[in-house]
Amino acid sequence: MNELQKTRNTFYYLGIFLYVLSLNIQYSYMFNDWSVSDSPMLLVLKLLKYGAYLFCIIHFFTVIKFSHNVLFAFGIMLVFSVYAMYTGPQKAPLFYFVLIATAVKTDFKKIVKIFLAIQVTTFVLYLMLSLAGVMGSGVVEEVGRTRSFLGYGWVNRASYNLFFISLELLYLRKRALDPVLSIILALVNYFVYVKTHTVFSMLLTFMVIFYGTLYYFYSRSDRKITFVKKNTKRDYYLALSIFLAFIVFGIALILVFKSSNPFLYRLNRFVSGRLELGKKAIEQYGLHLGGNKLQWVGSSTLLFGLAEANEYFYVDNGFLQLALEFGLLFAGFAVFLYTAAIKKSIYLKDYDFAIIALMLGFVFVFEPYVIDFAFNPFVLYYFSHITRHAHNTRLVIDRSDIKFLVSDKG
Repeated sequence: MNELQKTRNTFYYLGIFLYVLSLNIQYSYMFNDWSVSDSPMLLVLKLLKYGAYLFCIIHFFTVIKFSHNVLFAFGIMLVFSVYAMYTGPQKAPLFYFVLIATAVKTDFKKIVKIFLAIQVTTFVLYLMLSLAGVMGSGVVEEVGRTRSFLGYGWVNRASYNLFFISLELLYLRKRALDPVLSIILALVNYFVYVKTHTVFSMLLTFMVIFYGTLYYFYSRSDRKITFVKKNTKRDYYLALSIFLAFIVFGIALILVFKSSNPFLYRLNRFVSGRLELGKKAIEQYGLHLGGNKLQWVGSSTLLFGLAEANEYFYVDNGFLQLALEFGLLFAGFAVFLYTAAIKKSIYLKDYDFAIIALMLGFVFVFEPYVIDFAFNPFVLYYFSHITRHAHNTRLVIDRSDIKFLVSDKG
């Protein structure tokens, strides 16, 4: 990559830095004085976000070589996003599209490092200020447990921030978490659990730590499995099948849920009513190509007296939430992002990303972080890898991915 290309990429890195920073600051807003509607800090956060969009768009127009194929493909995705924006409750789909589609010709590892730097900094800062009593941190009293916000806007923010920090470290360290790092992450994870009692994310983080530690010793062992040889086509279909199976299975459980079924009833209680809430949401709003103008009513809304307890309405299944809020077209776009990224990672022999994508496929059955630019950089993987390869003069976007191939004759 020449110096001019690196300079052009700087626009995107700066844009994504500003956006991730603004969201991580915003996620502490509920317990700070500047959260009031006329606070200048809210204007600062908005300016950071619009500055981020501007830098990302500048990057896009300085690196892309247009052809009718490029315009058609990006035009289709833009139409999906605009359609989801106008049929749903907010402008988020268009902004998501801008951040995702403009990631072309960037270094994904640098993107992950940017996310990690901001997340670790804010995580440590919020934790220290919250425990010192400098930053306000709400406390929720529930039956048998007291939950602390640890400086964030809700009790599960710190735990899911730590989960994605663990995933990012897993990716950057090629799936090998050395024992010292594993112990540190485990201790912090347990401490956050004691303060927040967020069980599921705690278990997910321990799953990542356990996998990374095992892989660390395996990668240094002389007794490796030698009879398994990497087969690109086989590996792609296997990884893709597992990922899609998670999505289909999660939504199928919601569709067939009946409280009269003893197994489904117990499973629903185990996952805190997620199956029943998903079923009610589908029955009430239906699944359409465009989104629904709905308003989520989560636990934080109830806590601040903005709704009654019987009005609780929140769907945790990630892809189902996108389908309900933004429509099937945009949810399909999100599914494409991950499935195409899995294919690209296998093609590039980046099995580190493929493993993390499978972990995320399981997580999205129960949690909504499919597109969350405060925590999740992995949604950017596919577009960041639309880039020029040394052995080819064309900008590689596989036909089997999104049915177009862009010529780059520059």
